[in-house]
Amino acid sequence: MTGTPRFRSMAVEADTRIIGLDTHRVFAEAVALEDGAYRCLGRVEVTLDHLETFAATPHPTDRVVVEATGNATAALEIPAAKVG
Repeated sequence: MTGTPRFRSMAVEADTRIIGLDTHRVFAEAVALEDGAYRCLGRVEVTLDHLETFAATPHPTDRVVVEATGNATAALEIPAAKVG
């Protein structure tokens, strides 16, 4: 699937939190949009252990968006398994 971006339209409820991951080679910068305000969640190392730990933090109703370059596949698949 290299080079083919996947886009999915999201209908977002007013109380839904959106988690954004800006993915780099060795880390992802995480932010949350909740109640109209952005909050920095910090850096997440792009390793299996760190991504699984991070993936345990979102709620099932959260939505995760990923900036897709580099290690985006790993950073997307692990958290995506935990949220809608």
